[in-house]
Amino acid sequence: MEIHIKSSKSILNLYFKLYSYSNTPEQWSKPHFSYNEFLLLSFEKFKVLSKAFDIGKCNDIQNGKFITKRKIADYDILLSKINSDLKEKQWFEVDKLDFTKENIIRLFQKLWQYRIELTKVVNFAGIQHETNPINTYSSLKIGIVNKAIQNEIKVIDEILCMIISPKNKTFTLDELVKNHNYPNKELDEWDYLF
Repeated sequence: MEIHIKSSKSILNLYFKLYSYSNTPEQWSKPHFSYNEFLLLSFEKFKVLSKAFDIGKCNDIQNGKFITKRKIADYDILLSKINSDLKEKQWFEVDKLDFTKENIIRLFQKLWQYRIELTKVVNFAGIQHETNPINTYSSLKIGIVNKAIQNEIKVIDEILCMIISPKNKTFTLDELVKNHNYPNKELDEWDYLF
């Protein structure tokens, strides 16, 4: 039997999937997504994971407010990664005294905003059912660039995940269903697009 694990990456995936359909998270709600069963289910899953990972409301993830609930010591691995990356580039290291929740929030907000902008780019003119060969060609070329960007997004997502869950917390699907009322249902996105 396959065990399904949900992590902070699951939260990111759900958030940016929802964002690609509705770029106004402050409006996200059951009624907002009621027109599409796939999006409604994705929203319900996002809400449950946000609670399980102690994020709070939908808007709390984008502003980094949840970081104030964490201990600064929880981010020791992140500090080590930052210093390792800076040392590799021969830049100065971050002093532990300068490593504050406020600085983590700023780091998160900057990377989050960049990730939002990347999401807009990779969702621009994806391959569609085109009838015009020129439109098809442009979609194919855009698709090549978008795929390359999506591969590179992992660098940003890794840091965002470390900030969301500094202790790399995970849940099995069974734990989420039993303890958090996680919807144990899957829908194919393509069935609900048109």
